[in-house]
Amino acid sequence: MIILIRYTEDLNIKLFLTFDKEKRYMSDIITFDIESTNIHEIKQAVMYLWSCTINGHTVYGRTWFEFVGLLRKVDKEYKDFRQNVLIWIHNFSFEQTFMSSYIDMSDKSF
Repeated sequence: MIILIRYTEDLNIKLFLTFDKEKRYMSDIITFDIESTNIHEIKQAVMYLWSCTINGHTVYGRTWFEFVGLLRKVDKEYKDFRQNVLIWIHNFSFEQTFMSSYIDMSDKSF
């Protein structure tokens, strides 16, 4: 069964997560991917949809603002457990081009 959830500010991701204070890295599986297209008239590629799957629950959105909001929610939920969060990113070098305007890539986590 596929669960598809539209991102909103009040999304409660705690329902998707598992916690284990003893582990250094969380065991949850989180993946990320974007869909993009070229707009030939302005010679620019744009992201038009992102999706992030958390333990089989796919959250999607249309803006980078929404994605950054989701990352903040994930960070907030795991901060108390002091676990490192792993997000598997499809074709990271490509996604990084789009993400670099919205997320500080100098952070050691990237």
